[in-house]
Amino acid sequence: MTERVSTGIPLSANIHPDDMTAFLALMEAARGGKAYSTAEFRIKNTEGRYLWCRIRATDQYDDGGSPLKAIGVITDIDAEKRMMDDLRRRAERDALTGLYNREETENRIRRHLESNSQELCALLMIDTDNFKAVNNTQGHLFGDAVLSELAAGMKKLTRQSDVVGRIGGDEFAILLKNIPSKEKAAEKAKQLLDLFQHLFEQSKHPIEVTCSAGIALYPEDGTDFQSLYHCADQALYQAKSCGKNQY
Repeated sequence: MTERVSTGIPLSANIHPDDMTAFLALMEAARGGKAYSTAEFRIKNTEGRYLWCRIRATDQYDDGGSPLKAIGVITDIDAEKRMMDDLRRRAERDALTGLYNREETENRIRRHLESNSQELCALLMIDTDNFKAVNNTQGHLFGDAVLSELAAGMKKLTRQSDVVGRIGGDEFAILLKNIPSKEKAAEKAKQLLDLFQHLFEQSKHPIEVTCSAGIALYPEDGTDFQSLYHCADQALYQAKSCGKNQY
């Protein structure tokens, strides 16, 4: 970590667009006569790469007590920030599949439902049918590879904004955000069933993998995570009771 005394406030053109709010707040605090202020944002270096920096600014005043100028110290915290981001990602993610883990899946769904009450959303609970047989016949390492491939396939079938998580050994949850109709949720469930059924047909060790899925719609089936999860879980139970490989 390095520090240097700034001879001038960094030009706003060099500030990352997503961090302009923090930059402008620092400038406003300095103009307003705040004795000491600090902020963190990304500044473009001479190579055109954005680096995280911490700016500490101290106002100096004239004889009349009015703010005259601000002296700032810029600290390079890019490595520190990237390490913290990496630790945060590791805490959020399932180690095997790279999907959100159970706790993070639930937290993200809760936050979205609380802040987007007018959206039509769908919660899909997905259970891999008879996955224990795969582990028993092919081994746990092969079973882990199967789960990783299924997770990658689910990510491809969903948008980056959707929430896709592994909530158990061979169980997954997907929140489809802001869908146009409930038919869209059914269409996505059909795609998931097809993905599971055909993903390993052409592999060196062809295996039959299917899944069952339960769908709950927000706000029709529940207006909070717990009620929506309960409905999706009940729908999943019904799908498995009716012969599996269906939603």
